[in-house]
Amino acid sequence: MINLEKKWRYNKDELLQELKRVAISLNKNSASQAEFADNSYISTSTYKKQFKTWNNALKEAGLEIVKKGNRKTTEYFRAFEKYLDKYNRYPSRTDWRGIEPFYGITYADIKNRFGGMSKFIVAYKALNDSSPLSSEDSSVIFNSQTENQNRITGVHIPIIGDPFNLGPFCNMPLSETHVCMLLVPLLGYFGFQIRGLNSNKFPDIMAIEKLNNGRHKDIFIEIEVCLSNYLKHRHPLNFDGIIVCWQNDLSQDIISKKLKNVKKIIVLQDTIEELRNKNLLSKYFYLAM
Repeated sequence: MINLEKKWRYNKDELLQELKRVAISLNKNSASQAEFADNSYISTSTYKKQFKTWNNALKEAGLEIVKKGNRKTTEYFRAFEKYLDKYNRYPSRTDWRGIEPFYGITYADIKNRFGGMSKFIVAYKALNDSSPLSSEDSSVIFNSQTENQNRITGVHIPIIGDPFNLGPFCNMPLSETHVCMLLVPLLGYFGFQIRGLNSNKFPDIMAIEKLNNGRHKDIFIEIEVCLSNYLKHRHPLNFDGIIVCWQNDLSQDIISKKLKNVKKIIVLQDTIEELRNKNLLSKYFYLAM
């Protein structure tokens, strides 16, 4: 793999080499934009600047062209899950168009495949929930009045977690953004300093880790709500970085088998409980609320 920690601009040959590497890691002769985004540090927009289109890059790399009609349903759902993690709410048609192509998927792709955003979300719920939404439920959630109100006021009501009294935080996190906010007060505790944030790319954070000898080194951090989301999002299993999550919902056996190459896993829920038991919580969180 290209040394991405020290190199932030790539020539044509390096981009093609990385594209081939990802395809090989997937045991395929091609890679969609969503698959590439989940398995590389390089943004797909870099390829579009160099090659104009994703298929042009695939062609020059000697890989198979990705046809939109051949895109797997799981790729749509993975992009949808990325949206939920980032924005903590269901998207409207206008929302998606404002950020497209999101993980390589446009609203036109969704409409052609599912018939529209509401039907797309109902399809996702039917596959992932034990009690899928009915058509009546769908009309309640996505009625035109709500969408018009969102477009006019710009107000979106997020999904709220269980009550959780921790200083300025009154609800448990249900989004990656919320988890990231919980991490910030604890940066000093872990010895991290944030250098930069990625938008819709893996990994989420580039940071500096302070070492015992007074030196420091660059590290990468991926934020997840639940640890299982790291596997669900199909991130690289050989990630030489740190996963920071709110809750560990995986067994030790699965962690040992699938995440054994990850440098470190930090579970904020456990960290907060440890600090509470040591009476150190007030050192990092303002609790006089």
